[in-house]
Amino acid sequence: MKIYRANYESRNFSFEAYGQTKSAALDALNVAIAKHNTQYKISNPSWFYPDDVSLQAYDLNTPYRDREVMR
Repeated sequence: MKIYRANYESRNFSFEAYGQTKSAALDALNVAIAKHNTQYKISNPSWFYPDDVSLQAYDLNTPYRDREVMR
């Protein structure tokens, strides 16, 4: 089974979210960003650059080192 990890690094915070599909991981990351904006009372989230979101696929029960499958 494959899972997906979406992550975003800002100057002050690191965000990550997981999902069974790419879109589920991205949707969950967007929820995290929206919650962050609410918690910090940010009305114009110009600090967030969607093009800088990283998306990785992982196979469960598979060993990884430095985000690559170990052979």
